[in-house]
Amino acid sequence: MLAVVTYCYDWNWDKAEEQFRRALDLGAGVGTHENYGWSLATQGRFAEAHEQLRLAAEQDPLSVAPPFDESFVYSFDRNVAGERKMLAEIAHIQPDFIGVRAMDAVLSVQEKDCPSARREADWLGKTYTKLPVTQAILAYAAACEGNKGETLRRVREMVALWAPAYQVALAYAMIHDQDDAIAELEKSADAHEEQILYIKYDPFFDEIRGDPQYVALEKRVGVL
Repeated sequence: MLAVVTYCYDWNWDKAEEQFRRALDLGAGVGTHENYGWSLATQGRFAEAHEQLRLAAEQDPLSVAPPFDESFVYSFDRNVAGERKMLAEIAHIQPDFIGVRAMDAVLSVQEKDCPSARREADWLGKTYTKLPVTQAILAYAAACEGNKGETLRRVREMVALWAPAYQVALAYAMIHDQDDAIAELEKSADAHEEQILYIKYDPFFDEIRGDPQYVALEKRVGVL
C-alpha cells in the first residue's frame, strides 16, 4: 500500500517500484502483484505488467481484479484482441460485473461500433441508474453517435454525481473539445486521481497528445 501511495499520490515511480519489489521480497501476494502490474502498465512496461497480473490471477483465479487490470494493459498496448479476451474471461467469472459492461462499451466506442456501445450503455442505464460510471458510459455512447447535445447533458449529470474528472475529460475528448478535456485532466491531476496516470497511453487522447499543455501534464505526473 505504501508503494501505491508513493506512486499515485507522490508520483514518485522510482521509489514506488523499490517498495513494490521490497513487498514482494517479503512475501506479499495477490494484491501486490496486481497493483504492481497495473503500475507497470502506466509506465509502458507491458510485458512485465502481464507477468505480474498473470501471477496474481494464478494465486486468485476467481477474482475479477487481475484480468480487469490486464484488460487495461492490452488497451494501452493497442491490442484489441487481447483486451476482448480479458473481458471475456471476466464475464465467465462474473457475467454481470459492471466493469466488464462498462469496458465493453468503451472498447466499442474506440472501434466506432456505436450500436454495441449504446446497447451496453442502455443496460447500465436500466441496471445502475444513479452511478457516475453509468452517466459516463451514456455520454460516451452519445459521443460515438455524434450526439453532442446528449453528451453534454450526460456530462452535467456526471459532474452532479461527482464523477472523476478524468472520465469527464474522456467525454470532452470524444466530442473533440480539446480545451475542456485538458482542463478536466488538470482537475484530475490536482485531485491525484489514479486514472490520471493513464494519460501517456490512453487511446482516447491521441488527438490532443501533442498539445503543449498535455505534454506538460504528462511531465507533471511523471509518466513522461
